[in-house]
Amino acid sequence: MKKICAVIVLLTSASLSGCVFSQEVGESICLLPKGFEGPVFIIFGQKDGLNPTVENGRHVYVIPSSGILKTKAEVNFRIKENEFYYLMPNGERIKIEYLYPGGNAWQDKAFTEDKVDLNKDEIYVFSDVMGSTTDKQGKEVRFRQFLVGKLKDKLKLHSESERKVSIAMDSIVHLEP
Repeated sequence: MKKICAVIVLLTSASLSGCVFSQEVGESICLLPKGFEGPVFIIFGQKDGLNPTVENGRHVYVIPSSGILKTKAEVNFRIKENEFYYLMPNGERIKIEYLYPGGNAWQDKAFTEDKVDLNKDEIYVFSDVMGSTTDKQGKEVRFRQFLVGKLKDKLKLHSESERKVSIAMDSIVHLEP
């Protein structure tokens, strides 16, 4: 399997909040199918991708049940206030809390990996990264990847994400420059 390399940046890192590729929109809203658990992989700048809607200055990404979304939107490293929801069949949105990494840097956050009870079956979004890699044609591919599930399933979800990355990379179709 092709290894993902290049820059991978934790979305929760405030140091990149000023590095923006698209000035038109800020952070994003990700809508996941009701009950979805697993890795999510968003591939930016795809010719056959979807155009996200914009809501209150944020791209809205509707994630399919496969967990792989290709979008025509360019990557946006504005990373401070992303939101995640389950999208119910009636259109209602149920918030999914973002789980920050543990440690002193995140001690002011309510939900961090070191504060969560692993015995509970709470669903979180975590391990949120952005980065780039090179596809089979040698072109740069920018992506965002995160996990949705129980923290106790983190290792299993990471393994599943490696498989999903391989599937996603086989479907790359770049926008023409």
